Parts: sequence; C-alpha cells; structure tokens
Amino acid sequence: MLANVGIEPKQNLLFSIVALQDAAEHYKIQDNQKGYARAQKNLGVTYSLLANQDVQPNHNLALSISAQKQSIQYYKGQEDWTDYVNVQINIAFIYRALADRGVEREQNLRLSIEALQDAMQYYKKVQNWEGYAKVQNNLGILYGSLAALGVEPESNLQLSITALQEAAHHYEGEKNRANYINVQNNLGVTYGLLAQHNVEPEQNLRRSVVASQNAAEHYKKENDWASYAFVQDNAARAYRLLAERGVDSDKNMLLANMALRESELYRPN
Repeated sequence: MLANVGIEPKQNLLFSIVALQDAAEHYKIQDNQKGYARAQKNLGVTYSLLANQDVQPNHNLALSISAQKQSIQYYKGQEDWTDYVNVQINIAFIYRALADRGVEREQNLRLSIEALQDAMQYYKKVQNWEGYAKVQNNLGILYGSLAALGVEPESNLQLSITALQEAAHHYEGEKNRANYINVQNNLGVTYGLLAQHNVEPEQNLRRSVVASQNAAEHYKKENDWASYAFVQDNAARAYRLLAERGVDSDKNMLLANMALRESELYRPN
C-alpha cells in the first residue's frame, strides 16, 4: 500500500478506505462472507493507520473496532481461530490506544484485557507459548495501567505480577532471552509499586531489586544504555526504600547511590 511507504499517507489511506468500503459492500451483496470478513478486517487496520496519522484519531479508532468486530463474527463461525485471535489482538491494542488517549480509560482497559484473555486461552490450548507469553506480558501492562488509575490497585498489581511471571516463565522456556529480560524489567517496576502499597513491602522491594539487576546485566551486555539506565534507576529506588525501612540501612543506601550513579552516567541526554 502506497501509504505504508510514506507517499502522501493520509490521502492514500482515505482512498484505501473508500476502496475497501466498496469491496465490503460488493461482498455483502454477493453473500461472500469470507470476502466481506477480509474487507472488514482490512478496513479496521486502515482506520487505525489513519488514526496514527492523527486524522480524527478517536473517531477512526472506534471505526476500526467496529469494522474488525464485523470480521470476527465470521472467523468465529468458521472456527478459523488463527484469524479470530489475530483480530482479537488487534482489537485489544485499539482499546488500549483509546485508553492511552484518555477515552473512557477504565472501560477501554477492561475491554482490552477481555480481548487479550480470549486470545490467551487460544494460545494456551494450541500450546503456542511464544504467543501466550506475548499476550501475558501485555496483560501485565494493562493490569498495571488499571492500578495506576486507582482501580483496585493492590489487586490489579497482583494480577499484573502473575501475568508477567507467566510471560517470563514461557519466554525463558522458549529461550527468548530478549523478551524475558524486558519482562524482568516490567516485573522490577511492578514489584516496587506493590511494595509502595504496603503489600509485603520488604519482600517485594527485594524482588524488585533482583528483577531490575537481572535486566541491567543483560542491557549492559547488549549496550542498551537507555534501558540500562532505566532499570538501574528502578533498582536505586528499591534499595533506598529498603534502607528507609531500616533493612540493612547503610548497605542498601550505599547500593542505592551506586545504582543511581550508574543510571545518571548512562542516561541519554
């Protein structure tokens, strides 16, 4: 598609939408359900691309969801679970995009979680552990986003950790080291947040340190200095909070300062 190579992307996306709408109408008249579903799926993707170009983003994201829901009914009826799950994941990301834009944030986060849970069950059934881990990682992020809104924060942070642990376990099993480490990064942050809600604070701060330092070691080897600085900053925060709680105060404050220096040294300008 011309829009994908940057040639007048907005105009070409609008042309694409008109063509896909015509195709969908044609397929509907011909009672070609497969073609209709495919056109609606592509319409959904194109609406989301148009939203990414900042063209009425909220409106086009809503149209994207509506179109993809049209296609998903066909895939479910045909038991075409591969396309069904792919569309469910697309829908989940669009709900999340709406939430990120401040549109009915709690509701859209919950709808995103619901769609991903559906996809997760399929991946589990067919033992697609790479797909399963990816969905679990995204579920962990979504539960954390609900907690950040103040929606049952302790419960949602616990759910976030459970999902992230599942993701880490299966990425490790699939020997996907890079994604395993990214999940460790997410776990480090989430353990720290749970500690700040006074849920097993000492244990969770220690877990935060372990996860963050595991990630830091990997990012250092990969020369990913921005990520390295981020996780060192998170580790510094956890060490400091441990010290403030009277847990090996001198040692943990020293470790906090060391981690903070590393973060400041490698933080991008």
